[in-house]
Amino acid sequence: MGLFGFGKKKQPQKTTGNGGIANFYTACVEDFHNEAAKYGAATRGLIFIPELLPVGEKTVLAFLKDPFFQMQFGSNPQMYYYVIMSLSIDAGIAFATKWHEDYSSLNRYVDQIIAEGPADDANALMSKYLPKEIAENQGNAFFQKIFARWMVIHEPYWKLTDPRDYTFKAMIAAYQLGISMILEKYGY
Repeated sequence: MGLFGFGKKKQPQKTTGNGGIANFYTACVEDFHNEAAKYGAATRGLIFIPELLPVGEKTVLAFLKDPFFQMQFGSNPQMYYYVIMSLSIDAGIAFATKWHEDYSSLNRYVDQIIAEGPADDANALMSKYLPKEIAENQGNAFFQKIFARWMVIHEPYWKLTDPRDYTFKAMIAAYQLGISMILEKYGY
């Protein structure tokens, strides 16, 4: 099956004694927001919009299951997860903007972004609204800093028989970071 292993039979999760997946997600959100704040983004912390969570989950899952990404980066899992995490942040930025500007077209936009990718829209928004240090080079230097945090937080969970739920939640936390970064600039 693909790199992310969807379609595999799930085995019972073992926690690592830290409170389980909900605490893991919260730790990721806090850590990523704290890291971003060092660069002038998400300084107000989490900006949670309930309507954006299901579309983010749908999109992140589509990215993780995408055969192109699996083929392109399947031999380099670290690069695969970096790309998906970067796209997750981009999707958060793009979807939060669409939610802010034209909520009625959000669902159509989600389908478009899943098909075409969020990078072009997110790069334009980053250049317009976010500090240059974040926006330059399509956000790659900034994304690398967040991914370094992603790897540190996720590292203990690789030892699980099936770490996919933790990987997915870490990607959703990155998506949430994108939402908070851009909505802060819109005054939320």
